[in-house]
Amino acid sequence: MDPKKQRALVEYLMRQDRPVTAKELADFLNFSVRTVKSYISDINRCEKKSFVLSSHRGYEVNAAEAEQYLRRHRNQPTDIPQSYEDRAAYINRKFLTYHTDRLELYNLADELRYSVETIRGDFQKMNRSFSGLGIAYELHGDYAVLRADEQSLRKLARYTLLGEVPGQIVGYGDIRKAFSDVNVDAVKLLLEQALREHDFYVNDFGMLNLVMHLCIIIRRLKSNNVLMKGAPFAPDTGEMECQVTTQLCDQMSALFQIEFTTEERQNIYLLLKANANLSLRRDKQDFCRFIGPELLEFITGLLRRMDAKYYINLNSESFFFPFCMHVKNLIFRARHHQSTANPMSDVIRYSHPFIFDMAVFAASQISEEYGIQIETGEISYLALHIGGEMERQTSNQEKIRTALLCPAYLDFAAKMYNQLLIHFGEEIELVACVNAPEQLNRYRFDLLITTVDISKPEQAAYMVRIPFLGIQKYRGEITDAVSSIRERRRLRILKEEFDRFFSPELFFVNRDGRLTAKDIMRRAAEEMETAGVAQEGFYDRLLERELAASTAFPNIAIPHSMHLDAIKTSVCVMLCPKGVAWGGQTVRLVLTVAIHRTDAQLFGELYQALIGLFDNEKNLRQIVTKESFQEFREQLERMI
Repeated sequence: MDPKKQRALVEYLMRQDRPVTAKELADFLNFSVRTVKSYISDINRCEKKSFVLSSHRGYEVNAAEAEQYLRRHRNQPTDIPQSYEDRAAYINRKFLTYHTDRLELYNLADELRYSVETIRGDFQKMNRSFSGLGIAYELHGDYAVLRADEQSLRKLARYTLLGEVPGQIVGYGDIRKAFSDVNVDAVKLLLEQALREHDFYVNDFGMLNLVMHLCIIIRRLKSNNVLMKGAPFAPDTGEMECQVTTQLCDQMSALFQIEFTTEERQNIYLLLKANANLSLRRDKQDFCRFIGPELLEFITGLLRRMDAKYYINLNSESFFFPFCMHVKNLIFRARHHQSTANPMSDVIRYSHPFIFDMAVFAASQISEEYGIQIETGEISYLALHIGGEMERQTSNQEKIRTALLCPAYLDFAAKMYNQLLIHFGEEIELVACVNAPEQLNRYRFDLLITTVDISKPEQAAYMVRIPFLGIQKYRGEITDAVSSIRERRRLRILKEEFDRFFSPELFFVNRDGRLTAKDIMRRAAEEMETAGVAQEGFYDRLLERELAASTAFPNIAIPHSMHLDAIKTSVCVMLCPKGVAWGGQTVRLVLTVAIHRTDAQLFGELYQALIGLFDNEKNLRQIVTKESFQEFREQLERMI
């Protein structure tokens, strides 16, 4: 039997706070139920004791004996975290997935195959690395204790779990492999064409979700499996969603030689509404009627339990209704033995184990509630929904929160909403579309776009007035407002985070101008390593980045590593009043940056703020004449 699968089985049971059925374990390991039982029998036989316990409710483990088992059967050296970053990630995952605030140092040392002193040193570094998230690690004798409030734990969970989602969890190439019997590119083209012709906006995540579900529907209809009749409703044939649905179904029917029943058309209509935020806010009655109160209540409770277990909040409208739609159809497929295979299952399970773990938990809850068997392929589709929502939340963090105020006259609000997202969907997140000014008080936003002549609300940094006729002539004004808000945000970050990133120990002045660009980078690297914020070999990594492309701009250079491997994000300041030649430029301010990956997104904003601030010749002249860190700080605060 596979030792890795045996360890995975025991580790999965260790992470649960409840008995686990053989079916759930089978789904997680991609085994049959019979194989799971054989593995458990073999584990207990080899250990000469039954520490994997069985009852009518499922399997669970004796925690102390399971820990001893895992220490004895630890991964091979090639599987063990080798770097500080990898060890820190391993330790954080253990805190989070085992729902504990205390870990034994000697156990960690055995598991990671490093000395206890190395692990102690790692915790000291982790205090610097994760202080920005509000996390503290305390050493008490042979134990390490994690101190964090609920909000900080959620930040740590997002950072730790999203570390396994560096890019899109799945793309169109994966969908093509999963649906080799469906012309995925044709489905995508027809969908894009219908949306474009009706000025209907769906973001990238929504598009991917729609294409995937349309492929599921097409495959099902080609096998003559149709939806059962549900609660009837009559959508407004003048709605954009209804028009898009009619065009799409007619074209797909002709292309794939299939027939869309009334129920199938209603299903696609609701999928379109579920993936368009305006439709969600405008009218939820169709969803509630189609999904049903029982399933709505169950999914609400499920997301609440997942939040408590994984510290990840998935209860947003953009996730809730598409997920409900998917689960409703999943239940239908399971009851009629129409489960959809997913060739991406193994990739998702091993590349994104914690997201897959969340999906297994969701599947087990659905299975128990509705008395159905959920296959591994279906669990992978649940993982795609969860991973997609986590990606969407991360993407939206950089967007400008925007509200639209437009009276409900004919369909102007819907058209304007879609026009805004078509032109500015990559830059703004429309958090509200309201018909009356008093409704704005319910929302938090930075930019208000309004067709009504009102005074600027206090919560809005900027307001743009546009006429009913459209936004074409006002696109420049909206772009300027977005840029101004972004610049204000960057300067606010610089001010708020200054003391975390800058320090007197890393402030220097190249008064005589003798130091060259390489000298400055070498000096900065040595000082940052001595200060314990950069790892050994930082100069080599600075030079690697510099040789790839100069980090100099007019007046300022910002050398940094291509690797987000700092112990703590920090900036080393070198003022060069006489100037220094650097990559074809003459620079008078050098900011050497060491970046820890927890601050990657935040520092992107800070990086742009620093370039914008010192692109101003007057600002530069005022800053390079300073003699002390305190003077530097005070001058920077005046500029901001």
